[in-house]
Amino acid sequence: EGATGDDAATVNGWYELQPTETTGEAPTFRCQDNADRWLYFVARDSSWWIGSTQRKDDREANGWVRSGRLDVGTLPHQAPDWKVAVEGAWESQPLVVRASAPERVLDNRALQSMTSGMRHRNTKNLEDYHPAEATFWFDIVNGVDLGDGWFRTVTGTFLPTSVEGKAVLALPSELNEEYILDNSVLNSSSAGVPYRRSRSMDDVDVDQIARWGSTVTGVDMLN
Repeated sequence: EGATGDDAATVNGWYELQPTETTGEAPTFRCQDNADRWLYFVARDSSWWIGSTQRKDDREANGWVRSGRLDVGTLPHQAPDWKVAVEGAWESQPLVVRASAPERVLDNRALQSMTSGMRHRNTKNLEDYHPAEATFWFDIVNGVDLGDGWFRTVTGTFLPTSVEGKAVLALPSELNEEYILDNSVLNSSSAGVPYRRSRSMDDVDVDQIARWGSTVTGVDMLN
């Protein structure tokens, strides 16, 4: 949002991640308010563009808005130096790019894996591991469920939706539960339990405390 000029009403809006099964292809985002407006990456130009459906399909470096040149794998909201076509010339404008994708939680409740998380795959093949990308159990991952047992992330990698017949991806709303901070057994003299910034008891957040008897909402990570 924030584009000005003749085409501002055409390009401003929310862009949602769309399903694709093409391995290694950059994600595409479609405007919620206009099905013929797309946010897509052109590899030969090293830029994100907003253009029509035909231009997206052809991966044409032509449209109403473009980002500056960037490294492959950079998502739209991380892209610098957005320019808008105004009266036949490119004009730098302080755009706020919001491209959304559904959230899922990497869920270990059924599988009960002893690992710390799951490595992403390059393709829809369980043995085709990505060399670097991984997600910890119960962390959020963004992407699209392809409906064939695979989930494509916004970075173009893949995760299985189930392993050994057990679901490993869930909606955040399916996991959140309410818990009461109970001191009846511990009998601590403290006011409550400080939050931790990570999964380490020593990583204490001194500014936040859950008081005894209060209710907290979250996910039991089982480990």
